[in-house]
Amino acid sequence: MPQPSVLDSRRSWARLGITLAIAAVGNAGMWTVIVALPHIQADFGLDRGTSTLTYVATMLGFAAGNVLAGRLVDRHGIAPALALSITAVALGHVVVALAPSIWLIALAQAIVGLGTAASFGPLMADVSHWFLKRRGIAVSIAASGNYLSGVIWPLALTDGIESFGWRPAYAVTGVALALIVLPLTLALRTRVPAEARAAADRAATARATATRLSPRTLQILLALAGVACCVAMSMPQ
Repeated sequence: MPQPSVLDSRRSWARLGITLAIAAVGNAGMWTVIVALPHIQADFGLDRGTSTLTYVATMLGFAAGNVLAGRLVDRHGIAPALALSITAVALGHVVVALAPSIWLIALAQAIVGLGTAASFGPLMADVSHWFLKRRGIAVSIAASGNYLSGVIWPLALTDGIESFGWRPAYAVTGVALALIVLPLTLALRTRVPAEARAAADRAATARATATRLSPRTLQILLALAGVACCVAMSMPQ
C-alpha cells in the first residue's frame, strides 16, 4: 500500500520545527528550579536536603504529568493538552515567586512539573505520527528540545536573578513561557489524518514483530534504558 502523502511531508517537517520550538520553551520548568534553588535555600535559611525537596516535587509532578498529559492528548489532541499544561506551568512559577513557605513552593513546583511533562513525552509521541520513514530522526529532534531548553533558560533566568532578584525573575519567566507557547499551540491543532495514522501504526507493528520481542519486553527494556540514562544525567546536575 502506498505511503499517505502527509507522512514525511513538508507539512510534517514544519510541524516538527514548531514542536522543537515548543519543547525548547515548554521544558523550562525542569531547569528553572535548579537555578533558583540556591536562592530559595538562602532566602528561607534552609539546609541543602530540605531545599532540594522543591526539585524532588518537580520531578514527581513530571512523572505523573507524562501519564496525565498522554491521556489528554489521546482524547483531545496535543494542542488543548499543551495549552492547559503551559498555563499550569506559568501559574506555578508565579505562585513560587509569591510563596511564603518552602512547602508551598514544593507544592507549586509539583504543579510546574506536572505541566512541563506535556512538552516532553506527549509532544514527541504526537510528532511521531506525522512520520514513517524518518520517524526516528524526527523523535530525536523533538527530544533534543528538552536539552536545548537546558541551555537557554538557566542562562536567561540567571541574568534575570542578578538584575531583579529570584522572585521577580521567576514570575516573569512563568508569564513568558505562557506568552510564547500558547500561540504556538494553535499551529498544532490539526490532527494527523486517520489513513496516515493507520498506515504508520501498521508499519510500527511490523517493525516491532521483526525484532522478535514482545511489546512488554520492549517496554521493560525502554524503561530500564530511561532510568539508566537519567541516573547518568543526574550526576552533573
